[in-house]
Amino acid sequence: MSALDDNAKPGAVLAIDAGGTSFKSVLIDASGSIVPGSFAQYPVCSDGTLEAVLATYAELIRHALSRRAAIRGIGVSTPGPFDYRRGISLMKHKFACLYGISLKDSLSRLLPEIADIPFWFRHDANSFLAGEMWLGAGQGYDRICGVTLGTGIGVSFFADGKFFNNELGSPATEVSVWNKPYRNGIVEDFISARALIVAYQKYNPLYESAGGAKGIAEAAKS
Repeated sequence: MSALDDNAKPGAVLAIDAGGTSFKSVLIDASGSIVPGSFAQYPVCSDGTLEAVLATYAELIRHALSRRAAIRGIGVSTPGPFDYRRGISLMKHKFACLYGISLKDSLSRLLPEIADIPFWFRHDANSFLAGEMWLGAGQGYDRICGVTLGTGIGVSFFADGKFFNNELGSPATEVSVWNKPYRNGIVEDFISARALIVAYQKYNPLYESAGGAKGIAEAAKS
């Protein structure tokens, strides 16, 4: 890993987005530039086995290592509940196979070459907002809210120099809305990719949920 890609700068970090239906990753250098050819994406099943989920993480890391960039750290953006300081998943509604397991330790056993690379874990909504504050639409603001829409809905809030998180690193109860009561259910039942699929299946019962929200958009074009 000491040999650098010609287009990479020292100190590239592997950023992993662990979503509900796919894992994506890319190498980013200190200036925020993407290392060419480092992007990777693999499908994942949120109710899959531990071996399958860890194998997906490992494939992302192997791809990054193949770019011959010096990886100074690995950042994982993942939904909660999660102990972000210790890197231990507390989710039971999805990726239940990871519950109570140290992700870094598990991956280091699969890939001994990453054992000395530091890991950081951050809530996916906080990761989105942090990125926008660093290089995107949130630059220069000291009081800002970010909303993510994907498999679920996430909300992050930053003010007074800090994210409003709970003790584990997830957005505080006052900020998070996904499980707030709404109509005859919760917010995420109505505002999420899952909600869109359920609504669409009322008009097209044959549509399979595996196609996701993207599949609905593609079906509309045909």
